[in-house]
Amino acid sequence: MLNIQGDEPFFPVEAARDAVHEVEAGRHVGTVGAQLEPADLLDPDRVKVVVGGDGVARCFARSLSASAAWHGEGDVRRHLGIYAYSRSALARWAAAPPGVEERAEGLEQLRPLQLGMSVGVVRYDAPAPPAVDTIDDLSAAERYMTLSIQRVG
Repeated sequence: MLNIQGDEPFFPVEAARDAVHEVEAGRHVGTVGAQLEPADLLDPDRVKVVVGGDGVARCFARSLSASAAWHGEGDVRRHLGIYAYSRSALARWAAAPPGVEERAEGLEQLRPLQLGMSVGVVRYDAPAPPAVDTIDDLSAAERYMTLSIQRVG
């Protein structure tokens, strides 16, 4: 199963495919981490994921300080709202109540980690396409779409 969050209208298709491959390879959940741009570092609207050397998420956080506090290891990337999972993993995720960390951060992707589930992170080694989380993001998305149409046309 694949879920692309509505705030990711320009998601990279190849990264979504790779997230599915994470589940096919045995991870409970597959997701995507893009390059973290300097402007994203302190932006709470840009969720960060810390990825260990094994390609598994160590934590998700809105602030860099919270990310750094978790194990102090791994590659910090910008999390994209792309999720692949098996039916059983989704059922387990949905049935569990939010944990303390999930409630504090407002990030549902912390729940599988709190349940001991493995979250494989595909490294998307390009800047993230614009997400639409704020009014300013909408303007950036419109510019991105206009440029994309001009390149194709």
